[in-house]
Amino acid sequence: MQPGVTEAFLYFTHETYRQICGDEFGQTIPGTFQDEAHIGPPGDSDAVNFTPALLAEFSRRRGYDLKVHLPLLFEEQGDFHRVRHDFYLTLLELFIDNWAKPYYQYCTEHGLQLTGHYWEHDWPRPRLAFRFPASSRPSTSSREMNIVSLITAFFPLSN
Repeated sequence: MQPGVTEAFLYFTHETYRQICGDEFGQTIPGTFQDEAHIGPPGDSDAVNFTPALLAEFSRRRGYDLKVHLPLLFEEQGDFHRVRHDFYLTLLELFIDNWAKPYYQYCTEHGLQLTGHYWEHDWPRPRLAFRFPASSRPSTSSREMNIVSLITAFFPLSN
């Protein structure tokens, strides 16, 4: 959820692959698959994710101070619906801005197809289940659909 983290990940993984594979990167190796990238917190299902920049980003994007409303992420009182919506919307925006878009941009710049999915298995728990932001070929967790997605990612169907 923080700027620069995805770029570091891509540097240490994909750039290493690119250096080893040379001209085959984006050719014989047509793409990359991400499986269930998400921002759900580790551990207890009653936890929420947090990053040091979250409070400032929340205030900038939503126009009010999250810190005084933090209990409403766990307690059903007052305006908890609005606070939870705004909280998860902010997390989603940060995730898309700082993971999905940089990853997709890297792939586009290097001729790679980006496939995979973001679906979380513990839905409907409010953990940001969403699909397909910045993806060349969306996929699902269904075993059959993943096989189809992988095959069509690497061997496009002709008309």
